[in-house]
Amino acid sequence: MQKAAYLAPVLTERTGIGAVEPTMGIQVLLARIFTARITATILLMALLQPVVSAPAAAQGIRTERVSFAPGTSGSVIQTRLVGQDIIDYVLNARGGQRMVIDLATDNPSAYFNLMPSGDPKAIHIGSTEGNHFDGTLPASGDWVIRVYLIRAAARRDETANLTLSIHIGGASHSVPATDFADGDAGGPDY
Repeated sequence: MQKAAYLAPVLTERTGIGAVEPTMGIQVLLARIFTARITATILLMALLQPVVSAPAAAQGIRTERVSFAPGTSGSVIQTRLVGQDIIDYVLNARGGQRMVIDLATDNPSAYFNLMPSGDPKAIHIGSTEGNHFDGTLPASGDWVIRVYLIRAAARRDETANLTLSIHIGGASHSVPATDFADGDAGGPDY
């Protein structure tokens, strides 16, 4: 018990755990020290949280409305991304229309996603499906083409020069696939 009494002024001053009684057992003393350190760690994490989240919150998404010139069914946009730039190109289309999007870039880390406005669920994810989309839109309304650099490239503050080609056609129609198993001779498929 003499050691606990001897350490009391030092522990109180350095750890802020409060008064140390001479009759206090070593287990109680260690529990107080452990609790004080955990509390300090939690407070430090809470104070640093806004600092760590600030870049993500400050990251804005630039939005641009796309319109086609009279008499045309498409548009070609040239732009440049730097670092964490994200651009949303918004255009209106009807469900059942065919949309074709191509992204040409000098940076292989630049991609686009296609999603309905207000819905983060994309119907095309460029980083997994490539920089070409040719499909039928499932619903009418505003559609968002989000152009971005993947996270690693954005963190390295890379740049990408982009050419985005967007075309919307009439109602999509499917052409039945030819049955190549028959060849020219016809007959049953074996």
